[in-house]
Amino acid sequence: MSQELTQNFEYIAANIKDYIDENKLFDTFEVEDIEKIMKFANFTTNDFTTLLKQSQPTVDANTLYMCIRNTHITLHNYEDVISILKSIKNYLKLALLDGVIDFLIQSQKDGSNSSEEIQKLQKELKTIQDQKQQNDNDIELLKSQVSQISEERNMLKRINKIIVDQNIPKRFLKEIEKLKSSDDFERVYKFFDGHSSKENEIVIYKACEEGLWEKTLEICYWQEPENVLQVACDRGNLRLVESLIECGCDKEIKGFKLKETPLMHATQNNNLEVVKYLVSIGANKEAKDRGGETPLLLASKEGFLDIVQYLVLAGADIEAKDNGECTPFLLASYFDHLDIVKYLLSVGSNKEAKDRDGNTAVQIAGIKVREYLMGGN
Repeated sequence: MSQELTQNFEYIAANIKDYIDENKLFDTFEVEDIEKIMKFANFTTNDFTTLLKQSQPTVDANTLYMCIRNTHITLHNYEDVISILKSIKNYLKLALLDGVIDFLIQSQKDGSNSSEEIQKLQKELKTIQDQKQQNDNDIELLKSQVSQISEERNMLKRINKIIVDQNIPKRFLKEIEKLKSSDDFERVYKFFDGHSSKENEIVIYKACEEGLWEKTLEICYWQEPENVLQVACDRGNLRLVESLIECGCDKEIKGFKLKETPLMHATQNNNLEVVKYLVSIGANKEAKDRGGETPLLLASKEGFLDIVQYLVLAGADIEAKDNGECTPFLLASYFDHLDIVKYLLSVGSNKEAKDRDGNTAVQIAGIKVREYLMGGN
């Protein structure tokens, strides 16, 4: 085919709508030329359907197929596809397309139902997005309020510091300064303990503000150093614990290595009153140490029934697991604390719980607990 003829066919194809509108395509060109023109044509659904209709008196179905087989049709939706297939079926005598057309019609109906569902979901999503936007706005407002409160709190701290500095006796300020450079922990602890009454709260406040409470006791090289609050919890010094926390010490502070909180220190040393106080002011009952043990796990392991009972009544998780996947029940069983085992079972602990190695309580229990579990008494 020469370059000139190709360009002519392209030109005709580009303007084929004019021929269709005037119904003269099949009267103007031979079938062979129409087939070549069609290769370059691009039809809308309506124009192509019209073209097929206009071919009816001029060419038969086989010839029409040869003419249009390389035609390009622009389709936009299911309706266009179904319309084209119906026209092709009618004018090319292709009854086999009936099943395809029926399938597409059904798919269109299903799609319509899906569209309605999508619209419904989109509406719900918009409601959620609007609510989220409102929540975001509320959060920003709260952040602004928190920031303002924080600024006011800092200002109050500065004012309070001025008041404290003006009212605290000079001798206490000197003593605090001296203790800050001291390595004698017991001397520091004694200072706090001696001023832990309400009437000396201002002294404790100033000492805490100066960071004196962070002085540590180093018992031996393999044990973690403990600050004044942690030691007070160890020793069951409730009055000092209350005083320290009321003066700003962190009730959730954790040791650097073992990650034990004040509540854990009080628990491990069987100091029930300190445990009660810490829980009452919101200390985290589910905090975990380096081994994954919560206060309840520690109390169950150590055999402190009163603390176990208190923590359970306070809402502690009776199925909490440590890093070895041991529950309070498993630990109490392993360390042969029969009274705790009985109590935990009475409040619903899982008797069939397994540790990381798949062991149940019966398999790891001490003598008394194993006999109890085996005998069912």
